[in-house]
Parts: sequence; C-alpha cells; structure tokens
Amino acid sequence: VTYTPDPVAPAFQSANITGARYTSGSDYWVRSGDIVTVDIRHFDDQSGVRIQQVDLNDGPCNSWLDHYWDTHVDYANYAPAGCNHVMFPAPTAQEIENAAGYTTTRFTANISPGIGDQDFLVQGRAWDYSSNDSGLNNSGKSVKVDDTNPVGSGLSPSGGTVSGTVPLSVVADDARSGVKDVTFYIGNAACSGGWNLI
Repeated sequence: VTYTPDPVAPAFQSANITGARYTSGSDYWVRSGDIVTVDIRHFDDQSGVRIQQVDLNDGPCNSWLDHYWDTHVDYANYAPAGCNHVMFPAPTAQEIENAAGYTTTRFTANISPGIGDQDFLVQGRAWDYSSNDSGLNNSGKSVKVDDTNPVGSGLSPSGGTVSGTVPLSVVADDARSGVKDVTFYIGNAACSGGWNLI
C-alpha cells in the first residue's frame, strides 16, 4: 500500500457567466427575475476535486450551492433567513469537465423577482478528496441587477406647433447600467394615430 500525501487545496481557475442582458468589463447586468449560469472551474492534479461551490454575495447576504462529484448530487442550497435574493434550484448543477486535473461545474442562479438594484460578487470554492479547502475565491466578476429605468429630461422642443426641419434633443441619464439608446416619438395620444416612432 502506498500513501501519497496531498497538502495542496484545489486552485481556482475561473468563473464563466452566461445569460446576462449586457456585459461591461467584469460586470454582468440582469433584471430581477432573470436566470444566469455560472461555470466554476478548479484545478487539482493530486487527489482531485470532490466538491465545488458557487457563491453569490451582495454584502449582507450570500447564497451558495455545493455540487459533489463523488455522488453527483447537489447539496446545501443555502441562503440566510431573509436573504432570498438569489436561489440555486437543485438538482440543476451540470458536470462540464473532469479531465487532466481540471474540474468544471455549471450552476444555475435564479435572480429573485422584485429585489431591486443589487450587486452580487461571484465567488468559487472547492474541496479535494483529501479535504483540502480552497476557501472562497473572488472571481473579480459581479452579477448586477438593474431594475431602475433611465430618466429623461430637457426635451427640446418641449411642445407647441413647429414646422420644417426640427432638431430634437433630450438628456438621458442612468446611473446603473447606463443608457443603451434613445428614441423619439411624435404624435398625440388623443389622436387616432397615437404616437409614432421617428
């Protein structure tokens, strides 16, 4: 019998996020009620990865789910009391990769409806078959919820009768994900034609 010591915890590699409405650098923008997937990847070429965990943390609250590679089940879909901003439906984790020391699990995160603007730091964690714990690893990425509509002001012209070629302008502001585009409508709600996009 040969005993091989394994004193090294799994090494965090990456967190790959899909399903966002908009991505800006390391920020992944969604609305409440949306669903995103997070692929957590670790490396351990000694005893191998036994458990992987995804953790979404918004400061006072964090939600996480473990996936066990030895039994192929999910466990401990956890959120503290009053912290139901993100839920991980179990069993939904998918085993994506387990080769050459690399292990990847895909987790599905349900952003709860009606939670308003929130920022969630995406973290990963793993344990190997020797019970070495990587601890929480900061991916440097965030899932950000933007439920606030942009605000328009300073519309010109603001009303009245005009003729000929008329320049239109408006100031649009959004302090969260930013303004994607601005559209103008012309018409009158009281008229049969209603409002028309121009």
